[in-house]
Amino acid sequence: IIDTVVTCTLKFTAAGMRAHGVMFAGGDLLSLNLTDKAIAARREDTELLDAYGKYLKGMLGLFHVKLSGTRGTVNEHWGHPNSKFPGSLWSQNTFLSRKAIPAGWKAKQLPPFRPTYELMLILSLPAHILDGFRIYCGAESLDSWVESNLTWREIATVSETVVEKLCSASTVEELRQLTEADRDPQLENTILCNRDMLLLLLFTTSIKAGDVGMVVNILAHWMVMFRGTGSMPKYADALFELINNLKRWPPALRDAYLNNWLVNLTGKILAFKEIDLLQEHQNFWAKVIYNARGSNRSWDWLSMITVVIFNLRDVMRNVQTQFKIPHHGISHTSPNAAVDIARLEGWLESNKLQTYVKERPGKDSILRVRDLMVAGAAYANTPGAFKNFRRETRKVSYKKTEPAEPESDSDEDDEEIDHRERQLDTVEPDDLMHDDEDFTHMSDQLLGMAQEVVGV
Repeated sequence: IIDTVVTCTLKFTAAGMRAHGVMFAGGDLLSLNLTDKAIAARREDTELLDAYGKYLKGMLGLFHVKLSGTRGTVNEHWGHPNSKFPGSLWSQNTFLSRKAIPAGWKAKQLPPFRPTYELMLILSLPAHILDGFRIYCGAESLDSWVESNLTWREIATVSETVVEKLCSASTVEELRQLTEADRDPQLENTILCNRDMLLLLLFTTSIKAGDVGMVVNILAHWMVMFRGTGSMPKYADALFELINNLKRWPPALRDAYLNNWLVNLTGKILAFKEIDLLQEHQNFWAKVIYNARGSNRSWDWLSMITVVIFNLRDVMRNVQTQFKIPHHGISHTSPNAAVDIARLEGWLESNKLQTYVKERPGKDSILRVRDLMVAGAAYANTPGAFKNFRRETRKVSYKKTEPAEPESDSDEDDEEIDHRERQLDTVEPDDLMHDDEDFTHMSDQLLGMAQEVVGV
């Protein structure tokens, strides 16, 4: 594939590649691993175009990192299904009568990205933050506080208090220093969930704003937290390697990597996208257009049309605007989030989930959520920490021994973790719909009209 892209499609020569400089290959974790294998296989080649490692660098796709961060967060805070204790994401999903979701570290299926993303960032986090404002605003109600001619400094002060009291692991650490009889595990769980959801929101908004510095800061946190889950070692290793590369690379290479990590096709503010998200859109529309061609489709025709897919999407958007087609249609219209947020606010208030309750009923049966930052930091002190990045100091020698009996299930857990982590990179068409500038669900309705306009 690399030879086809570099020499056949782009028609690079050795001189042209020297003038061009480094080339980045963006993608998910599997794509990066395959790229590394191709580079390793050609590491002894002397010709520039054959020695891929001399000009090719893998670029970790941030959309797939966001998928992993979303699934890791929802798994950790999902709680026990059918538990009578409120506070978990499962309880909130059930309270809102939303479709059941397979989630949790022991679930046999990975949680779907879009429903869990919406549950956490569109519904749960806003409700928790608004309830925090109600608690710390100092007024009888949030409505009366909002109507009291507030200054920006007053709003910022309460915001800082909410983050400090309800979204900080330091507060959890203080609560866990109490005696077991005085602890409130439900409040501890809620604060950790708020912290993790806020990190995911910050990662998403930083990508839209094109703030790669903040993106790197969040990745440094997730590097530790992914390790703390015990179920995402490969992504933890990938982030560890990435952050170390950004520290040791020459400034020119580091700046080139960071400057090409996100793409803004429109030039508008808050319109940056992950490069691997654009690749997924490209793949989706290539399949849609190829299948719509019917019996006349061919690889030559597909190679011609795929280079103008985003132009074709612009035509579809113009068709949508001219014919006043609703952006999300009817069947895919999301319910009014404000109603569900208000319901969650009332539910949080009635159950006192964000206030300290010393004698909370049934607290001994509440599942204690881990602080993934603490669990991940503890990994660094283990004997086998970062073994993939250590230089091998042992020497190989032959010693005749009797063959040992094979162990029946010694690698069962590792194989299960490896299988689940490979699934993290799976992207469904429904996952692409979280991009509010695309309309993957309307492809059939718009494609025919757009093809007539461009004559393909």
